Amino acid sequence: MRKQCELLDVARSSVNYQPVAQSPEDLRIKRLLDETYMIDPCLGSRRLVTMLARDHGVKINRKRLQRLSREMGQEAI
Repeated sequence: MRKQCELLDVARSSVNYQPVAQSPEDLRIKRLLDETYMIDPCLGSRRLVTMLARDHGVKINRKRLQRLSREMGQEAI
């Protein structure tokens, strides 16, 4: 294994890497973000945080919301 990784110039730790599955909470938030984005794509992260807390009772950090939106490819218009 060591020699193969050396020949391919790949780190040994990356060969056995198993990606971590997303948490159910992140999937739920992404679904809510998608629904909200389809209704009003002009909302920014600050407004989305307040809307999710008010309408769905989801307490989320703004930076976490930005990261999830970025993973989904959403941008405010």
